[in-house]
Amino acid sequence: MVKMKPINVSNTTLSTYKGNRHRKFDNKQSKRHDFGTAHCVVCDKVFTKYHQRTKVCSEECKREMKAAYTRKYYEENREKMNARRRKYYEENREKLKAYDRKHYEENREKINAMNRNYYQKNREKINAKRRKYREENREKISAMNRNYYQKNREKLRAIERARYHANKEK
Repeated sequence: MVKMKPINVSNTTLSTYKGNRHRKFDNKQSKRHDFGTAHCVVCDKVFTKYHQRTKVCSEECKREMKAAYTRKYYEENREKMNARRRKYYEENREKLKAYDRKHYEENREKINAMNRNYYQKNREKINAKRRKYREENREKISAMNRNYYQKNREKLRAIERARYHANKEK
């Protein structure tokens, strides 16, 4: 913003009607046009307005106001946006899966490094969640393990026999 003293704008206009014919002052003067002072809606500072609809004092406050509006909009329309997202996913499932595969292949090392870092930083929290899940679902997990064991009993016995004979020969 150009820092200059405000000009006297009595009997002048900002109209650009029919080109510049009716303009009483040039662009630099219009930047000095003073619409008075106002309180910023974000930080509550007093600032000089250079346009009648100005509500914020700086670019940071402008970004913050836009971010607040976006958050509010997403909260109010979350179901509608989720429905739209699900519909798009259903219609383009193969396309999105292909993109995911390609992205993973191109960024495999980066993704694995991110996962390792996350696990290192949050190891205790992750393990606590696992312990809690196991405690709450102990019976279900035991039943699944029994079913798995009974389905694969013959395979497991063959593997155990092979290990036994391999150790015996040593």
